[in-house]
Amino acid sequence: MINKSFRASEAGEVSYFEPLAYISLIQQGNRPFHNDSLSSVSRELLDSIIQNSHPFAATRKIENNDPELRQQLEIDINNTFMRVLKGKRVEGIELPPVLRTALENSQQRYALATISTGFGRRKGNYGGQIAKGLGVGLLTLGMYTPVPVKTSSTLFALIFDTRQNEIVYFSRTLPVEKSPTDSQVLQSQYRKLFDNSKYRNH
Repeated sequence: MINKSFRASEAGEVSYFEPLAYISLIQQGNRPFHNDSLSSVSRELLDSIIQNSHPFAATRKIENNDPELRQQLEIDINNTFMRVLKGKRVEGIELPPVLRTALENSQQRYALATISTGFGRRKGNYGGQIAKGLGVGLLTLGMYTPVPVKTSSTLFALIFDTRQNEIVYFSRTLPVEKSPTDSQVLQSQYRKLFDNSKYRNH
């Protein structure tokens, strides 16, 4: 989704917020639990990719050393993503106060926010789930065979106009059955967030 006021060709340099990452680990069955270590790996990889990839390579990070403000900023960014996803639009969305202040203090016209989501499985878990799936398939005479996903990775992106305090761009990738802690996977998904086809006539 692109705001009519946004001209990608005029974006120039872009600042960025530290990426957010919410990666889960499935250890038993198909129940995912948030994993701080996997989330940290995915966040650090995405941070590096943002600084070194095109388009929208960004080298100026918007940082905040106050723990409480950082936490509130994360909440504000999350809530803004949710409002875009629920409303299916980028125009006319009022930005939360901490996020708005951070944008006003940034030193670039445009600012990028990203989120990495997904999950991995404990080694050995996937084979067991496949076996269970085949068992259910046999019991139901093949009418229903649940095939568990081994891993999953999805990226989300928002671009803000810091002068107008508004959202000008939203994109997300389709989930891929690949590790959210694989640098090449994240790099490929990051490029897809800014597919040139999205900028035609803008």
